[in-house]
Amino acid sequence: MFSLDSADQAFLLTETAGALVLLLSANLLNRQIKLHRHGDTAEGVVVDVEYSGTSSPRYYAVVRFWTPQCEWVTARAAYGTDVPGCQAGDTVRVRFDPANPSHFTVGTDGSTLRPWASAIGGAAICLYGLIKYLNL
Repeated sequence: MFSLDSADQAFLLTETAGALVLLLSANLLNRQIKLHRHGDTAEGVVVDVEYSGTSSPRYYAVVRFWTPQCEWVTARAAYGTDVPGCQAGDTVRVRFDPANPSHFTVGTDGSTLRPWASAIGGAAICLYGLIKYLNL
């Protein structure tokens, strides 16, 4: 019968966790790059700022904007911030997916830094697991 010792189990767990974080970050980065390259921009108005979470709350702007396809969109930003970056009534620039306008980012919401930091963290977890496993 096949069995793993504790070092093998710890290695597999660490590598799986690191790879999962890395893959999720890569997916988010890919979506943001596509949005940046192919997205349209519009001016919108913040109608509300919602927050979620208890230990480390995230603030999400709810924005209403007009698309070039002549439709109003009111939606919550996909990416939140650690501190409220805007308040109700503020005018903001949004970049949105023309095929799905409710997928957008708000001007300088800092959403590009988080996936890069997560990707680096995932790679660091994988590297740590490998170093521990090889006893380097």
